[in-house]
Amino acid sequence: MKVTAIKFHSYHEAHARGCFVELITDTECVGTAFTSRDVGRVVGPIANELLIGEAPSAVASLWQRMSSACAAKRGDGSAPAAAIAVLDLALWDLKAKAQEEPVWRTLGGSRPRLNAYLSITDPALADDALDRRVRSMVKRYGVHNAKLALRDDMTIERDRLAMVRDGLSGGASAPELMIDAESRWTPKETIRRMRTLEREFDLTWVEGGAAESDFLGLARISRTVRAAVCGGRTLTWLAEYLPHFHHRALDVIAIDVELHGISGALQLADAAFAFELPVSLAASTGHVAAHLGGVLPYVMNIELASDALDATAAVQSDVRIEDGWAIVGDAPGLGVPAPNQRAIGAQAS
Repeated sequence: MKVTAIKFHSYHEAHARGCFVELITDTECVGTAFTSRDVGRVVGPIANELLIGEAPSAVASLWQRMSSACAAKRGDGSAPAAAIAVLDLALWDLKAKAQEEPVWRTLGGSRPRLNAYLSITDPALADDALDRRVRSMVKRYGVHNAKLALRDDMTIERDRLAMVRDGLSGGASAPELMIDAESRWTPKETIRRMRTLEREFDLTWVEGGAAESDFLGLARISRTVRAAVCGGRTLTWLAEYLPHFHHRALDVIAIDVELHGISGALQLADAAFAFELPVSLAASTGHVAAHLGGVLPYVMNIELASDALDATAAVQSDVRIEDGWAIVGDAPGLGVPAPNQRAIGAQAS
């Protein structure tokens, strides 16, 4: 089996906008993954130059080839890395489908069952809507952990954090609370605010306590506050993580398969394990990152974006959320159906 072409199918719905990427082969197998429309524009040239005519069974070496070829473009932001990631996902989808098994089994893992947490990032969400959303997720999916993105008014945010904690208490006696400062503050300001919050809340981690490139600032936060420091989801290449590892700047490593791919995620998780650091899987379309749960050496949990739990979402997969766990099924590949009939703007390359 060899890759012969690449196709794109754009979709646009109320809560989702992006494109399916399909790797066509000389067999009936088609590898499917998804990314943003902006990244989709970068995918075609990489695939045409480096993947056409190649066997998807060599996915790890193809990922290395794509990464090496894009090394000179690392100053162009995250687009080259995200383009490689979506192609890597489609290649793993192809490889697993060719073997008529789910990706988690192709990776050599046991059935993934990952502790899941709800991510609440909408700044416009009113207090009553926030309360309803948390309680609805507890009732429907049994989630008992959540992360709240904070803004500047700590009096308001303290009340909202208490609201999230109280909403989660229906699903767990001791819910885990995480916060995301979204790199809005300096390390010193983050420490001051964290000290205030930690008088009232037992926080599992703080994310975005400083710019992710500021490994010295993140290390200072880690040494000063009780909560762990989580980060790394916007870092693209392994070399960018190395200063964080050596300076113990992060206590939990966030891995995003839509930026690192499966091959890159495996590499990062192994590097983190060498420093005895757990990893957390960032939210992914269709929750496909959960396939990694059965093979990573030290995985802590997986993030759930609340809008991705909507039954009408454009991208569905064979991952179900039950009793606060993300559980992957046995559908071949990533378990993602072909682009639905609502997809528009199909384009072949």
